[in-house]
Amino acid sequence: MRYPFTLAIAWAACGLAHAQTTLKFGPRIGGMATTSAYTSYDTHKFVPGYVFGAELGGLMQAQRAHWALQISALYAQKGFQLQEIYQPAGRPTGTSYQIKETYRLNYLTLPVNVVYTQHATGQGFQVFAGGYMCLLLNGKWEYDDRLLEPQPNGDVYGAVSLSHEKEVRPSQKQPPVVATGLDNYIYSRRVDAGVQAGLGYCYSHILLQGTYSLGFVNLAPTSFTGTLVYGPSSPKSYANRGMQLSVSYLLGKNE
Repeated sequence: MRYPFTLAIAWAACGLAHAQTTLKFGPRIGGMATTSAYTSYDTHKFVPGYVFGAELGGLMQAQRAHWALQISALYAQKGFQLQEIYQPAGRPTGTSYQIKETYRLNYLTLPVNVVYTQHATGQGFQVFAGGYMCLLLNGKWEYDDRLLEPQPNGDVYGAVSLSHEKEVRPSQKQPPVVATGLDNYIYSRRVDAGVQAGLGYCYSHILLQGTYSLGFVNLAPTSFTGTLVYGPSSPKSYANRGMQLSVSYLLGKNE
């Protein structure tokens, strides 16, 4: 992902040197609905749900005729949910896992988009596409998992319950310390990257945008090979997916 970002910044620098290029910048705020492409070490296939969060930061736009380059710096709240009830493999009939987990991951995000606008002034409808890079700041993992097993009398279930909240710490590819089930933290990869695309509309200084983003990075640390550090849903891989709706106020002269 390094080279597209380098080329985009170089393109912006060349454009700014041109007399017909206009530069605008301003605050950006929005909401997010994010989920994950998720697989676990368990044989059950989980279907993650959405978590809602916010994004807050700023946007810079370099416009020349119908084309523009937009670079943002944002604090973004992402994550996903797991809510499943299923029969675990190798367990007696009637046994079930009840999984209820929420991952909340807070990032510093740098999205870069190439934009085509309806009018050469930058006003009206627009389509855009580009990439992003993220740096994990912190996060939280909340879980309320239960194992229900039938008892000999046939009508009473014994439950093993794990309910807790743990800190999510950013890590490199191999964390220096492997977390155990007794620690108050888990790890997630520090750096995320992916692509994004969307539609927008600009009226005067107000810019509305809807975006879909697709992460390419497996965020599960590789040091947790097959161990149930997390429980039955111990992640083998997960990658961010999300939709954003944002509004920006662009300071600068409208042509």
